[in-house]
Amino acid sequence: MANEIDLFRDEKGVAVVNPHGLDEVTKRLLGRSSYKRISIRGKKFRMIVNGGEAARAPGDTMDVVIVNAAEFVGRHFYAKNYDPNVVGIPDCWSNDGVRPDPKAAAPQGKSCDLCPKNVGGSGANGKGRACKYSRRLAVVLANDVENSDVYQIQLPSTSIFGKAQNGNMPLDAYVQQLAGFNYPITGVVTELAFDGDSDAPKLFFRAVRRLTADEARIAAIKGSSAEAEAAITFNPAQMDSGKKKEEPVAAPPAPVEPNPVFREEEDPEPTLRQSKPKEAAPKAAVDVNTLLDDWADETDD
Repeated sequence: MANEIDLFRDEKGVAVVNPHGLDEVTKRLLGRSSYKRISIRGKKFRMIVNGGEAARAPGDTMDVVIVNAAEFVGRHFYAKNYDPNVVGIPDCWSNDGVRPDPKAAAPQGKSCDLCPKNVGGSGANGKGRACKYSRRLAVVLANDVENSDVYQIQLPSTSIFGKAQNGNMPLDAYVQQLAGFNYPITGVVTELAFDGDSDAPKLFFRAVRRLTADEARIAAIKGSSAEAEAAITFNPAQMDSGKKKEEPVAAPPAPVEPNPVFREEEDPEPTLRQSKPKEAAPKAAVDVNTLLDDWADETDD
């Protein structure tokens, strides 16, 4: 037939688009990437694609599945006060929290433990530490685990450390609560919620429901993907910024896959389209939220 496309030597007339999309090898050869993350700057969930904001979620909560996490709590240091309106790379950073990364332009010490910027009072106006803690998560959107891209979320120290209070849990406390019932964090839907009493972006974590068997299988595959590995590795060029760094590109970025979690901006680039609603997951036989609430009450005492 005249309309058939002979893409393969041994498969004639194949004109079906590959539903799995491009891999990182192909993107590198094309000269482009489609790195995606969720920023919490300004206490809003913002979808960042290739350094620019494409969309933002309308509410102050978001349901995700955490599919991978950085092995260590990382660190980063700016010699000048951090300006969210200017693209900037930290002067020093560490992926393992033990020693500065070899790529850091201005290492502040031979090790993080002995670094003068890791001392209380070294921060701005003599408060806190000049070197900040952070941890990176790889997540997928819980409303469509199968079709969601993998996103990076970088958590500040206030979203990592601390005890549960009135059911509000930072990451460490949340993981400990799940572990108390032998639930892996990768096996549940997790609600991310901003702390309304904090001036700075600070997240609390709460279990929503267990994953279905199909969701768990897909989440495991995505958690071991190249995208997830990239998401949990600190890249200083991916720090939050209000402006997109001007760089020549060999080709336009890949279009953003549709997902109703994010609301379209007036002129998003690339365009987000509304996806079809997915059937709700079957209700778990055991109400895990009730169990977790009870556990949280016990740990708060």
